Amino acid sequence: MREEEMVFIGMAPPPRPSPPPQQRLAEVESARREVQARHEQQYQEALVTVKEELRRLQAVQMREDMQDQIRAWMVKEWEDHGEFPDLPKEEEGGSAAIFDPDFVPPPKPAKEEKKGKGKKDKKDKNKKKEGKKKKKKGDEDEGFIMQPSKFVPAIIEACNEYNEHWKHKDEKNNFEQNFDSEIVRKDKLHELETEVRKDVDEVMRDELERLKEALERDRGKKGRKKKKKKGKKKRKKGGKKGKKKKGKDLTPDRSLESLVEELVENNVMKLIPEKRMADFMGYPALTGSLQRLKHEEARPQLGDVRRVLTEYCVMPMGCPAVHETAPLVKSVLIAGPPGSGKKHLVHAICAESGAVLFDLTAASIAGRYPGKAGLTMLMHLVNKVGRLLQPAVIWIDRAERTFVKKVPKTDKTEPKRLKKELPKFLKALTPLDRLVLVGTSESPWDADQKALGQAYHRVVLLPALDYASRLQLLTRTVAVPGVPRHPSLDLSTLTKLTDGFTAGHCLDMVQQVVTEKRIVKLRKRPLKTAEFIPVLSTLQPVMREQQQMYYTWLTKTPLGKKRARMLEAEAEEATKKKAAVRR
Repeated sequence: MREEEMVFIGMAPPPRPSPPPQQRLAEVESARREVQARHEQQYQEALVTVKEELRRLQAVQMREDMQDQIRAWMVKEWEDHGEFPDLPKEEEGGSAAIFDPDFVPPPKPAKEEKKGKGKKDKKDKNKKKEGKKKKKKGDEDEGFIMQPSKFVPAIIEACNEYNEHWKHKDEKNNFEQNFDSEIVRKDKLHELETEVRKDVDEVMRDELERLKEALERDRGKKGRKKKKKKGKKKRKKGGKKGKKKKGKDLTPDRSLESLVEELVENNVMKLIPEKRMADFMGYPALTGSLQRLKHEEARPQLGDVRRVLTEYCVMPMGCPAVHETAPLVKSVLIAGPPGSGKKHLVHAICAESGAVLFDLTAASIAGRYPGKAGLTMLMHLVNKVGRLLQPAVIWIDRAERTFVKKVPKTDKTEPKRLKKELPKFLKALTPLDRLVLVGTSESPWDADQKALGQAYHRVVLLPALDYASRLQLLTRTVAVPGVPRHPSLDLSTLTKLTDGFTAGHCLDMVQQVVTEKRIVKLRKRPLKTAEFIPVLSTLQPVMREQQQMYYTWLTKTPLGKKRARMLEAEAEEATKKKAAVRR
């Protein structure tokens, strides 16, 4: 009050309004982006100017040196063998293969072995048949088998590049993080040398041919004439069998704008809210390794869900290089109780990867594109527009309804319309298509599990919020910018009271209590824990029995069965090792 009085009578300057941390963070990020863009522009300009400078100063001398070097090699070969040698072809590396000891020629295409090929194919077919027979007899597979990662060679190459160029480089005075002109000069010098060598090789091949012709004339021999191969080339049989017939384009005369307009009008394409994966708050399971040592099933937490969906959907969809290298994931099923954040994750996948969203939920397309012809046109439009605007996400809410055995008579949305179309759609996807099918479900056990497992290749289960995740969520949502939290608000107690509630319940509770009117009164009357209890009592939590139903369902899925077999195999190996140690 005394400080306010001093400001009022003009004896003290008014306090400067400090910007909120989020605004300051956005300003710093935008400034960093501007600096990065400016440095990128300078780097791209340097790539052109440095190469032109090197071409102007060193190209002529470089060409003369290469010609003298090749001529000296030709004379030496003439003196040693009495004949002029042939200059290696461009595919074999050209003259670089002669003078550069570290040159590695490009690999030659492997020739198909005619002999023994049929035997190998027969052996492979017999092995496949034996494997199928074993599966039919009831022998189960071993479970999960980790495939070698395709990213390891790229990581090793990046580490080697760092050790070679950057590890011992002093960057203390490079505060602005500008590009290194020495590295640019070396790279451009190598490119210029490669270009000049190609031109020099062409000139020297002509010169070499003229020398050979002159030598043959001196010896009284006629130049050799190339014999034409008699006979026609045999055409490969079975060339047309390998090609697949492309599907007919049902809309060949329509533009992309008209197709998008039609899908938007029919509520199939929707605007994506600005959601982020970072807003899906939660910590990973930190005790999972200890549970694995005890041969117990380690249940993932929300942080693990965020990481898995980033690896399955966001990174492959947003980066074409990752999509080409990473294992192909065509469909993902996200299961969890109401309010656990399934829709938020779908929107976050689209926003983070820059994908367009197609909503094929039964309620959204009810009454639209009726009949078999209409359904064919709908899937054609989704396929065509999705491939033209890829990356794209095809979302189906309440995905279990597509594969239910019996549809209630009161349900007029025809949820089983896409039952036969989804397998066809997934089968048509290729590694070049950045499209993914994402389904969300609140009661996945209602569906036919075999059909559901064939449509969705990956299953992600949203677990219950643990104490740390609930505390993080409440700390961020209750905080008001510019108003410090009063000690009367005990978030630890409130976090314990919200045990069993989902993230949606916690957000609803905070929104009902921390309203605009309540924010105005915060300075005079701070928040208390008791204000949240009446609102919390009106919400229905997720019981432990209901949460256990999700885990029970997960163990019955194909992925859950494989995981159970893997854990059993690990437990058996551990018991065998313990028995061997005791002996």
